Amino acid sequence: MMSRPFVISLAAALLLSLGCSGDGGYGGDGGDGGNGGPTGPQNNGRLEGEVTGPGGGIPGAEVAIEGGGSTETDEDGSYSISNVAPGTKTVTVTPPDGFTLAPGETASKTVNVVANAAATLNWSLRLEDTNPTAVEIGLTANRFSPDNVVIPVGSTVTWVNETSTTHTISPNDPGQSGTWPEQTISGEGTEYQHTFSTAGTFDYVCKLHAGMTGVVRVH
Repeated sequence: MMSRPFVISLAAALLLSLGCSGDGGYGGDGGDGGNGGPTGPQNNGRLEGEVTGPGGGIPGAEVAIEGGGSTETDEDGSYSISNVAPGTKTVTVTPPDGFTLAPGETASKTVNVVANAAATLNWSLRLEDTNPTAVEIGLTANRFSPDNVVIPVGSTVTWVNETSTTHTISPNDPGQSGTWPEQTISGEGTEYQHTFSTAGTFDYVCKLHAGMTGVVRVH
């Protein structure tokens, strides 16, 4: 005769077996849990590149993605737009004042953005007016005004001291082609003049006043 404990154990094993393999049980169709559930966040990409001219990067150019997303180029002409949905995008550049597209360039371009990756688009610009110009930069008590100018090759910049404070006009790279020798000017109304015959980006400082910096971009 079969003992009672053995009968109970056999029944329990049978019930456990049915529960593991039946609909809605562990491992069955009802326990899938993944089908039809919420999906994870979309993995977007990034658009980056630069806008340049004969003298280097062009700041202030607007780069816009059709349907949303835009930015302006930094001081070195570079830009980056994050969180761009994957797919083929039409991107348009708007040059800053005084610039236009270089020969052969188009304002709008297409690019394929891939998830978790960077797509690249670049543009080249030129000055609208290539005639030399004259620019005046004022030296106040602690800054150059304006501190960032863009000019065509052949243009002349005049630095004018607007106070009695003594300043220097010191190139960051004295050996750079087309730059000027370091100058010290003092007394209100004193000035220094330099004509730029070479394209490039010319950074300079006043060595007597911390944070007093300027840049001349020649294209």
